[in-house]
Amino acid sequence: MPILGWTLGVQLQLIVSAVAPWIAFILLVLIGANMIRESFSDDLDDDEDTFSFAELTLLAVATSIDAFAVGVTYAVLKIDILIPVIIIGLVAFIFTVIGIYLGKKIGDYFGDK
Repeated sequence: MPILGWTLGVQLQLIVSAVAPWIAFILLVLIGANMIRESFSDDLDDDEDTFSFAELTLLAVATSIDAFAVGVTYAVLKIDILIPVIIIGLVAFIFTVIGIYLGKKIGDYFGDK
């Protein structure tokens, strides 16, 4: 996704640089407003620790949009994309492996608790 964002960012550099701060502002305001709304909610639905397929899909799309935005930022700043993409991929891989390992160890320790 960063490479795709970088490619599009190179093509649309002027438009993106003018509109991107407002898009980020609107998204952050919406996220903050939702967090404030949820803090006043009486809904105590913390018993359920599972994610639905729709929630996981939404989180995956949000992560992809974030990576796309990083690529656009590199294009706007005129930074070569090769080294950052390699670093992003390696860090994501390392943290994924660590997360799987720790999840397995913690899951074995706590069991069904």
